[in-house]
Amino acid sequence: MPKSAWITAGQAAQLLTERFGRPIRPDYVTKLGAMNRVRSQHISSRMVLYNRKDIEQVQIKARGKSADPIQPEILRTEKGEKLPASSSMGQNTESVSKAPNFSSRMLTASEFANQYGIEYDVFKNYIKRGVNGEKFEVTEEPHHKREGYTLKFLTPEQQEKAIEILKRQGKLKTE
Repeated sequence: MPKSAWITAGQAAQLLTERFGRPIRPDYVTKLGAMNRVRSQHISSRMVLYNRKDIEQVQIKARGKSADPIQPEILRTEKGEKLPASSSMGQNTESVSKAPNFSSRMLTASEFANQYGIEYDVFKNYIKRGVNGEKFEVTEEPHHKREGYTLKFLTPEQQEKAIEILKRQGKLKTE
């Protein structure tokens, strides 16, 4: 039986687990798809398939035990290149090529909020209105699919400033 070009998150997680020699969960594969690190096809509201070739090529570095609180997992294709576009992909290929090109240490606003245990809607309001007069700096990119929408990212410097503001305003517990 020939290998299918499209696989489920569970199958992709199993491939990555075998390849990297450590457990990779299906929800992590879902995150790779959401971040446009691998191409995905939405079959139904509950079924998403992932491109086998992209899964086989994606590079995942293990998280270190670093004291650096802003060090996320670094995900890249081989040699840091964008995923190869395939003419058979149709609409999703376009979204991969139009995805914003950002530093591996840059986080989306939702990833940053999640990392520090803040609800995204609350953090979104902090970005919009500030906290007690202190404003957060974010980098905005036009959304690659939704016209008129922007994606919000925090550079490592912006992350450090945001952490300082959150601690100073008592919104983030100091360790």
